[in-house]
Amino acid sequence: MDTPSVGVGVIIVNSEEKILLGLRCGSHAPFWALPGGSMEIGESFEQAAIREIYEETGISLLSCQLIGLTNNLDTYQKEGIHYVAAILLSGPVNQIPKRCEPNRCKKWQWFSPSQLPSPLFEGSQHAITNWIAQKFYTSD
Repeated sequence: MDTPSVGVGVIIVNSEEKILLGLRCGSHAPFWALPGGSMEIGESFEQAAIREIYEETGISLLSCQLIGLTNNLDTYQKEGIHYVAAILLSGPVNQIPKRCEPNRCKKWQWFSPSQLPSPLFEGSQHAITNWIAQKFYTSD
C-alpha cells in the first residue's frame, strides 16, 4: 500500500436512537464496526455510502450527510492498511438489516451509543466518539 485508501462509514440511527454495528469476520475480525466500505472511482461520499449500505445490509438509505473524517493510523501500524474514511449519518431508519455479505459480517445489531460492544474497530470508535462530541475530526 503506497497511499491511503478512501472509504466511507455510516452511522445509521433507528427510531429508538440506537446505531447499527456489524460483527466483522474476515478482515478486521473480531471487531464490531459501522457499515461502510471503499469508495469507487467517480462516486460522491453519499453515493458510496448508499451503495455500500445496500450491499452490506440490504437497507435502502434515502439520504445521508457527511459529518466527519477518520484517519486509521493505529490500524496502519498494526496491519499495514491505511484508510481515511468519510463518516456519514443517516436516520431514522426502520428497516431490518440483512447479512448480505456473510463472508464479511457475522451479524448486525443495534446498540445504544452509551452501551457499545467491545472490541470496536478503530475507525468506528473515532467516528462514534466524534459524532457524540459533535466534532468533525480529532487527530488522536
